[in-house]
Amino acid sequence: MPADRAQREVYAKLGQSVVNMPGGEIVPAAQRGVIDCAEWVGGVEDLRLGLPQVFKYHYTPGMHENNSIGELGFNLDVWKSFTRSSRKRRLGVKERSSPGSRAGRSRTPTR
Repeated sequence: MPADRAQREVYAKLGQSVVNMPGGEIVPAAQRGVIDCAEWVGGVEDLRLGLPQVFKYHYTPGMHENNSIGELGFNLDVWKSFTRSSRKRRLGVKERSSPGSRAGRSRTPTR
């Protein structure tokens, strides 16, 4: 996401230079030492892009993504310890109760 003027000013006061580039150029630029940090989409998308493999530190969210703090993660062992209904509540899955539905079966949550 391109940094807007206000973000560039904040980063400049912190001693940073902002360079906007396509996502596909971030990892190669980091590998060549052209950049020493990056902000992409946040969370899972940063992992998919490979940012943790080229940067020592990983943080999220960016200052322009204050709504992404709604993400919630669990250790897999903790997740497995939850009951099925507890997992469904955490995923926001609702049971179908309309006629013709498969009563008692969950559906994939939509976002």
